[in-house]
Amino acid sequence: MKKLLALLLCLTMILGLLAGCQPDTPPETTGGTSASTGGTSTSTGTAAPTQEPQTGVEGKIVLLYTSNIRGDLALYAQVAAAKAKLEGEGATVYLVDAGNYLQGGAGANSDRGLAVYNLMDAAGYDVAAMGPLEFVYGPATTGLPYHSNVTKYFTQAELYLGAEELEYRKNAPSAEEAVLDTRPAKDPASFQVICSNLLQVADYGYYAYEPNAVLGDSFKLGFVCVVGPELWDTVQDGFLDGYILTDVVEAPDCDLLVSLGSEMTGDLHILPDPNGEPAIGAYLIDPETGAFSTLGLDLSGEDEAVAALAQAAMEAASPVVGTALFDLNGKDSASRNGETNLGDLTADALKWYAENEFEGFAGGVPVVAIQNGGNCDQFLYAGDITETDLLWALPFSPMGVGILYVTGAELLETLEAATQTADCPGWAQVAGLTYQVDASQPYDAGEEYGDFFKAASIHRVTITSVGGEPFDENTTYALVADNFLMNGNDTYYTLSAIKNAHPELYLNNGNGIKTRDIVAMYIQEVLGGTVGEPYSAPQGRITVQ
Repeated sequence: MKKLLALLLCLTMILGLLAGCQPDTPPETTGGTSASTGGTSTSTGTAAPTQEPQTGVEGKIVLLYTSNIRGDLALYAQVAAAKAKLEGEGATVYLVDAGNYLQGGAGANSDRGLAVYNLMDAAGYDVAAMGPLEFVYGPATTGLPYHSNVTKYFTQAELYLGAEELEYRKNAPSAEEAVLDTRPAKDPASFQVICSNLLQVADYGYYAYEPNAVLGDSFKLGFVCVVGPELWDTVQDGFLDGYILTDVVEAPDCDLLVSLGSEMTGDLHILPDPNGEPAIGAYLIDPETGAFSTLGLDLSGEDEAVAALAQAAMEAASPVVGTALFDLNGKDSASRNGETNLGDLTADALKWYAENEFEGFAGGVPVVAIQNGGNCDQFLYAGDITETDLLWALPFSPMGVGILYVTGAELLETLEAATQTADCPGWAQVAGLTYQVDASQPYDAGEEYGDFFKAASIHRVTITSVGGEPFDENTTYALVADNFLMNGNDTYYTLSAIKNAHPELYLNNGNGIKTRDIVAMYIQEVLGGTVGEPYSAPQGRITVQ
């Protein structure tokens, strides 16, 4: 009974740490990070723990936890050293991560979490609970030029459960020209990743992997992550396909159900800020009396083997081109039906490039930029933006960019055609102009054009301004876009027709500088390395009625 009580108290403390809440007396840390992420909690029904220095741990249980590490790989060597020291002093140590351990830093983003899993294995983790940011990579594949989707990266399931060696095609326009590479086999993780319910609609959610974890001999921990609409919107379309839909009320079988949310029965805790600071802390449990206390940690040490792994991963990481303070929306259902902040950023970068960097462009006419929603394909999440992230978010830009002189009437027809269906990959994210779409009006489909149709009339789209000035159908505008569009792909028959009939109206920068390269340049040279407040939300360039 005493042992069960001790484990129950231990798991009750997990309830607090998973929520990122502050104990009544904060843990003391040396050279590390406190266990506070600014969360708020209701009472857990247990007495407030007392503070105890890091002495007298022999024969006791220590719950050592981390939260919101988010790719800060150097911290794992400190955590591993703290665990080893406590075990050397005779404690039984359970090392638990409370979630948000993958996406965030370059060391995690570049290989989609493989380095993180390897470091958590090496540090000796027992349990990791999936936080909301563990869902953002979904299948974790990266699209490469010409829609050649490859499987260089492991999926979430493969990172946890292991995978066999795989030969895949990379960076080739066709099977005949394929360049093959091999993804090595991966062993299963040595720690347990427990069930995480991601709330979609009232009373229901999705979960993945085991429904509970076992600490000690047999005590089961269940984990439920309740996510509000603002976090649900960061999960890419289709990324929960194949996950199990469960009734949250009938939670997975366990001895204690941990809730991460604010609208569920039982002890409630507010979800910590996913972009908050890392939290590292510990609780000390006496297995004989059930008494517990917060434990001051010595985080001044460093496990050399784990530190070497972290250093190697950081050196191998894709270069960082900047930092995003907000998630940049690459959800297909958003970028193919309306304006997104990722679309604004990309179009702004193209417009800036045309006006300042495009060799041979004389200027003298208003510049507008179009980026098709089909290439604003994945999120750029808050945190480091690496070259890998840009390849992930803007995968289909193999052809460089061009500038084409068009009349206002041609520009209007181009936008009309780009709105012809719901979820249209040609949907125009724009800079330098504003327009509105009356989606209540049916598209007037003319001649068939591949999978689409030319516009037989213009009645859905109205351009409301260009460069802050009234739109004029007879004015000449310089349109900058990816050459994928200039060549007539998706709905952009107007651009290829103009370019082919009047090659003197077209300027080409070649294939060397791609759209994602221009976005990187814009972030570094114009935004000073930080994608900040102006891109926290769409800027109102497109109105859909």
